[in-house]
Amino acid sequence: EILKYRPNVNARALKKGSTEMLGVVLPDITNLFFAEYARALEVAAAAHGYVLVVATSDTNEAQERRIISDLANRHVDGLLISTVLPPSGFRAITFPDRPTVLINCSTPWAGYTAVGPDSREGARALVDHLITVHGHQSIALIIGESSEPVPEPREKGWSDAFQAHKLPPGPIFPTSFSREGGYEAAVRLLNLPTRPSAIFAASDQLSTGTLK
Repeated sequence: EILKYRPNVNARALKKGSTEMLGVVLPDITNLFFAEYARALEVAAAAHGYVLVVATSDTNEAQERRIISDLANRHVDGLLISTVLPPSGFRAITFPDRPTVLINCSTPWAGYTAVGPDSREGARALVDHLITVHGHQSIALIIGESSEPVPEPREKGWSDAFQAHKLPPGPIFPTSFSREGGYEAAVRLLNLPTRPSAIFAASDQLSTGTLK
């Protein structure tokens, strides 16, 4: 206290071979979904003595590549990445020799450790509920562009439910994964000569735009 001494974290990292930091790359930290995701990661990391360095790619592929390189140069002990890149683009990145986990993935990524929800089954269960419990037969899908395989897992699950009930699928309204995208798609939907009786919006932000 008298000397106002603080450990030199860079020197300690060289000695230990660990920075005790993890890099996290998210598409949009202003999205409440990813804000909650980052908080959950922070709590889990702290329980193991790690701190997070969180960066946002703004859903920009070039920016994501730059951030990954920058975090690697700062010698974080591991990377957790919610990528906006397609699999081919992601595999083209030269990764440092440190653990990398892909997060918020709806499908497995060959050659990578990946975690995420079963979006296809979730979408199927949701649409099945609208059909069997609420009696809807025309259900529109509002969905954003994604780095997931085409068709996107949520679209597959939506289609699976119609096939199971031998119903024709409802209309699809592709847009951006944003509130503005949900609003724009809903305006197009409401201008149809025959409107669907229900809407499946594929994200929180799309839902709030659709409701607006």
